[in-house]
Amino acid sequence: MLNFGRNGRAAFDVDAGRLLSAPEAPLALEDPLTAARSALAGPVDFPPLTRAVVAGDRVALALTPETPSAAELIAAVWEQLAEREIRPEDVTIVEATSPHERQLQDPRVALPLEVRDTVNWVIHDPEEKTACTYLATTASGERIYLSRLLIEADVVVSIGYTTFDPILGYSGTSSVFYPWMSSSEASLRFRGQGHLELEPGDERPLRQLTDEIAWLLGTQFTVQSVPSAGFGTSHVVAGLCDSVLRRGMQLLQADWELELEERPELLVLAVDGGPQGTTWADVGAALSTARKIVARGGRVLLLTELAELPGPGMQLLQGAENPDDAIRPLGKTMPADVVPATQIAAAVDWARVFLLSQLPGDLVEDLFMVPVDTPAEAARLLQGEESCLLLPSAEKWFVRVTG
Repeated sequence: MLNFGRNGRAAFDVDAGRLLSAPEAPLALEDPLTAARSALAGPVDFPPLTRAVVAGDRVALALTPETPSAAELIAAVWEQLAEREIRPEDVTIVEATSPHERQLQDPRVALPLEVRDTVNWVIHDPEEKTACTYLATTASGERIYLSRLLIEADVVVSIGYTTFDPILGYSGTSSVFYPWMSSSEASLRFRGQGHLELEPGDERPLRQLTDEIAWLLGTQFTVQSVPSAGFGTSHVVAGLCDSVLRRGMQLLQADWELELEERPELLVLAVDGGPQGTTWADVGAALSTARKIVARGGRVLLLTELAELPGPGMQLLQGAENPDDAIRPLGKTMPADVVPATQIAAAVDWARVFLLSQLPGDLVEDLFMVPVDTPAEAARLLQGEESCLLLPSAEKWFVRVTG
């Protein structure tokens, strides 16, 4: 049985001899608030947060959009701040606009009722000219502008999640600040098509830039979750930014890395998506994995609840004669969805992709994929003798083929 989206389920009867591996995604913590409290009580390589703040401090909590268990992480941090008599009106949650254009959920819902509406929640608008101010100049000479609320705060704590990222290698900790807490011009410069040939731990200049910006900002403390299957959290880590990132990387390598000795001929990918739905970014991440591991000309079955219409990058793919024809225009125009559009174009050019979604069949066909209407129809695609792999929570894995 593979779960996908909020309510999707598909059952498959596959002979064990055909399966190259049987990976399982880590389960969600039953009580992420208790896990966050425990992480804050014993932070990694840093004193407790209660020793880093004093009454009267203005505290900014820089929140990565769509962080699993964000409300519980915020609530646990607030308990530490309240212990030091930080006033709720002096706390501002600064959240970046979701790069996936999902509607953001109020991260204050787990706070005590008496402070819930007093703690400030601001969604950073990169288009608002007065939202940013000058921070510093990097070692390479780049002038950095960040959210005024972060720069003017006495204490800045980053809150987010550590995961694999096609551009940064690993996202998390300092990646919340740049470019998402900067200007629209910075976001545009940051867009790219990823690096399919690189391992997550390989050197990435943009990752180094985000770490330098965090150092220039003077922030050292972070609280990070590691995603689980579904929409939950498998681990919570708090402490010094560099140390927490290293610990998050170790947890990802243990829970979300998979090695195969050979390429499967048939790959089934179940896509979780987010609490607000599945996006093309989720599909792109899953298909990026497929492109790396499925046999050339093999079959890929995507199980999703995708209902999102194509963005400008996907529309370029939709209008192309062949998938490969869209790659150059994507690199030239750099639309907001350039990463998933490029990932999907590469995958459908490499393998035959079947998509179970909530989209019209003709739209799916225009994107060089074969529409699948029901889980039962999806199950029939597995009738055969090909080697196969069933991958739950497919957008979250890093998979390599060693053979």
